[in-house]
Formats: sequence, structure tokens, C-alpha cells
Amino acid sequence: MNFDEPLRDLVMDSDYDKKDFVVIDNGSDTIKVGYSGEDFPRLILPSVIGVPKEKEDDMSSNKSPLIFGKDDRLRDLNEYTISYPIKNGTIDPADFEHLGNYWVDIIEGKLKLDLTQVNLMIIDSPVPEKQMRNQIAEKFFDEFKVSSISFMNSSTLSLFSTGRTRGIVLESGHGASYSVPIFEGFTLQHAIQHTNTAGRAIGSHLLKEINDRGTKFDKPPLEEADIVKYLKEKMCAVALDFDKAIKGADPLSEDDRSYEYLPDGNKIFTGKGDGNLKGEGNEPKSIVIQIDHKSRFTSTEILFKPALIGQSTMSLSEMMLDSFDRIDPDLKMVLLSYF
Repeated sequence: MNFDEPLRDLVMDSDYDKKDFVVIDNGSDTIKVGYSGEDFPRLILPSVIGVPKEKEDDMSSNKSPLIFGKDDRLRDLNEYTISYPIKNGTIDPADFEHLGNYWVDIIEGKLKLDLTQVNLMIIDSPVPEKQMRNQIAEKFFDEFKVSSISFMNSSTLSLFSTGRTRGIVLESGHGASYSVPIFEGFTLQHAIQHTNTAGRAIGSHLLKEINDRGTKFDKPPLEEADIVKYLKEKMCAVALDFDKAIKGADPLSEDDRSYEYLPDGNKIFTGKGDGNLKGEGNEPKSIVIQIDHKSRFTSTEILFKPALIGQSTMSLSEMMLDSFDRIDPDLKMVLLSYF
């Protein structure tokens, strides 16, 4: 094989070009669903399942149904247990049956498709578990009689989308981050590195800093998570020079770093509000959360300095370097030529 050949356009002559697939991309935060060949998913759904709690005095066979995605009924934690079936980028075996029912609800209930006519593509993590893939295949073939099922990992597909089959992909999602070397479309499994320091860790650290300043959300878990996600995505930033950023002037004004919502959870606006003002009956008129200048950068810096949250794992940059060091010397030169 000539490793010095120039970069070729990606040409995939396979069943992937000859069939229309329903694609399910399973993430820790959302499940994205669509059709092969389309640029954007048809559905983006929360990776959340409400499981009705067992009650000793309930002898009825008419049990409450599972709730897929976010629903007002999940505010009642006495009735439902909130399940997150995909943890740190991988499917939790304890929630596999519930997740399988979620997939069926998506395909039949939302896409209005006949399962027996579906060619299914499941996208999973760059470090797949063979036993879990077998379970998924058995369930869809034996129980739901799908036409076909295939598996692809997210990092390889990300690289394919650029028209390349060789490279190193750095992928950071909600529950996990990966450094994945790929050559001719195949992942170099021995060189993959991953850490659970990712989007959820950023949100957790941001929430801790908010709570440490005396601000309490006093909201159900899913609503609290939505607010933290909004704050993280709209107000946090990655600094090229962390020390300089936290000491310098913040480009965002105090108003831009504020979030105001009503006690019923409805957001008013992003901008400075009137604090915990009291309305009639001594009820809060509105609640304001303000992100300070330092927290905007500290929360994201954990990706590059995990020690900030007491983690001894590798940072994203260290993962990339470690993956590269594990690659065969001949392949290193090929991959370097793409930088």
C-alpha cells in the first residue's frame, strides 16, 4: 500500500449507498433521528424516559405507560422515576428494554413507519460494546422483524462527512469525549482515548458555582437541567488564554450574564432582572440567576484542566497527543500531512 498517495475523494460503494436507512444517533443528552442522505435530523428528542413507580397497594393491571422524552408528568417524582438510558455515551444495560421501546415509539409513532420495512442504522460510541450490539440486533430482528440493521460509530461518520477516510477525530458530547484515529475508514481501536469529562461535567460545575454563591433553583431535576444547559450554551465560553481571560474585562455586560424566570418556570428574558422581588402573598415575583465573569470560563476550562474539578483524567489536548503516540510510525506521517 502506498501511504504517500494524495488525498482521494471519498467514494463509498456499499449497501449504505443502495438502501434508504432510518438513522438513530444515540447520545447521552439527545437522540437524533433521520434518514440517510439528508443533511439534518428529522427529530431531536431528549434521552429521558419516565418509568412509573411500583406501588404496593396497586393491584391493577392497568399500569401507567412509560413516558418518552420530557413531559409535565415527570414533575411528579412520587409517580415516576426519571431514567437516563444512555450514560457517558453508552447504553445502560439496565435501561435497555425501556430504550428499545423508545426506539419503537420513534419509528412507528413519530415517523409512522412499518418496522418490518425499515433498514435501521444505529450510531453508537467509538468504543462499542459487542454484547450490546448483539442485544440490539436480536431485539430488532427477532422481536420487531426489521429488514436490516447496521452499526456505525459517530466519529467515523463525522470524518466521512468531510470527504476523508483518514484523520484523528476529537469528539466531545454531553456524557463523554473521545480522541479517535481513523485510517481508511477504520478506527484504530488501540489508540482511542476517552474521558467522561464533557458537556454534563461543564453543566455540573457551573451549577455548583451558582449554588456556592447562594442561588438555589428549587426546580424539578429536568427543569433545572434545562436552565443550566441554557446558561452553559449561551453564556459560557472557551478562552484561548484562561488566566488572561479571567483577569481581563468581560465582553459580556452584566445584563448579558443574567437569566430571569418566573416561579412557574417560564423564562422572561436573558438580561438583568429585578432579583428575588416579592409579589402579593410574599411570593417571588421573579428569580434572577447571574453568571459571574470567572464562572463563564472556569466551567469550560475543565475540558483542558480536569484537575479543576478534582479529576486525574487526561485533558482533551493530552488525549489527542496520546492517541497520536500510539499510532504506527508510518501512519503518523500520513495523518500529519492532513494538518
